[in-house]
Amino acid sequence: MSHPSNLNHQANWIGYLGVSNDEYSTHLGQHDIKIAWHKTTKDVKEIPDIMDLQRPARDYNMSSRDPTINIEAGLLKIYTRKHDQCNVCKLSAREHVLNKVKRLINCYSYEELSITIEGHSLGGGLAMISAYDNIKIGLACEDGCVIPLWVFSFSGPRVGKIRFKQRLERLEVKGLRVVNKHDFEVQTRLIQKLGDYFWSYWHVGEEIILDHKISPSLKEMHNLTYITYLEVSRERKRIFDSKARGHKFGEKRN
Repeated sequence: MSHPSNLNHQANWIGYLGVSNDEYSTHLGQHDIKIAWHKTTKDVKEIPDIMDLQRPARDYNMSSRDPTINIEAGLLKIYTRKHDQCNVCKLSAREHVLNKVKRLINCYSYEELSITIEGHSLGGGLAMISAYDNIKIGLACEDGCVIPLWVFSFSGPRVGKIRFKQRLERLEVKGLRVVNKHDFEVQTRLIQKLGDYFWSYWHVGEEIILDHKISPSLKEMHNLTYITYLEVSRERKRIFDSKARGHKFGEKRN
């Protein structure tokens, strides 16, 4: 997947969406729609809201009639914000994802389907919100069966209060949250022993807590963005080498 050529300072590449090919789908026994969110460095101004404020999901035009479903305001802004002055931002990240998912469901309406949503860091919080949003709009196959949905959050924050957690559990969303106990995102949330107060945050699904200080297999560094930079650098070098040798560069990478 390539970046649009008309990105500007208001746009930020924050995720990918695709579907498993026929070979891998045969292995899985179904076509899997994958949504991957990563963190963004453009929205640092939203960090105070992410840390402290919760707002009802329905205030952001999300399909929730329950006023007690509260989610971090900063994440909701990132998920639902749009800019009319930007060609690629006239639709919000939410609208882009929901439109694409609906199109893929229609395309594979008579086949077995599943949806997997995953995210790292801030993207882990967006993955949880996206899972709630996708399941709330009533995604279903042509024959009426419910599409199973899994969500994986890596080093991501808790994103909502206990009503948000309970609602996802009632909707049978399967979640796994993997965290390093020393990560900044983990330490900035009020822990659930505070109880059902309006400002408390709860994790969704199963939680695996890792500690890099006692494990020889874990690295302390939290920021995985450098991997993207390494990949881009390697890709550019490969393009240069290919052109220098007079070869055509256009092969598809795995």
